[in-house]
Amino acid sequence: MADRYSFSAEGKALDWLGYSSLPKLDYQSSTLIDDIYGGEDSIVRYWLKAPWSMDGWRLDVVHMLGEAGERRTTSSTLRR
Repeated sequence: MADRYSFSAEGKALDWLGYSSLPKLDYQSSTLIDDIYGGEDSIVRYWLKAPWSMDGWRLDVVHMLGEAGERRTTSSTLRR
């Protein structure tokens, strides 16, 4: 599970926007990518299949992902 999250050089878990109850995800983690959209049993694939058959996805904070944790929108973030 730890490979899905970001840690400081000292090994302390980083938080998202100062909220200690929200661990910062590591978007470079292949495990996290598979969990969210890359794997056969990913979260996205689950909701796209019947009986849900979702045909859209709302991404509220995609502009905050950026590359390497920076808070700016990049074209590569939006392509993912």
